[in-house]
Amino acid sequence: MKIFFDVVDKTGDYEGRSTRREFWLFTIWYCLLYFAFLVLEEVFSNLKPYISSLYLLSFVGTYICLNNRRLHDSGRSGWWQLISLIPLVGWAFYVYFMVQPSDDDNKYGSKIQTDTQKPVAQQA
Repeated sequence: MKIFFDVVDKTGDYEGRSTRREFWLFTIWYCLLYFAFLVLEEVFSNLKPYISSLYLLSFVGTYICLNNRRLHDSGRSGWWQLISLIPLVGWAFYVYFMVQPSDDDNKYGSKIQTDTQKPVAQQA
């Protein structure tokens, strides 16, 4: 859940890079919370679907920024997220771009070192 709030804190930041882990963990939490709002709307039938709709709309900017940084991490311009607007095949390309591994240093910044990528100290 920490990654979810870290991404929300970076809303408005179109520069830099985001790892696959950051992108997919945010996406999973985003979907789980949306599902929870849908369940609440069904359980409490007197609720209008405004809660889930407001939730979706409130994270549009955050998701655009995250997509932009994720595409930067794989060496692509953030404009490539518009490919998802092409019917049928657009989403396939979009998902393909999001699952690509991180590039080494590129024009969008240095490669992000994760805990699994840190070198192990050599034993004497």
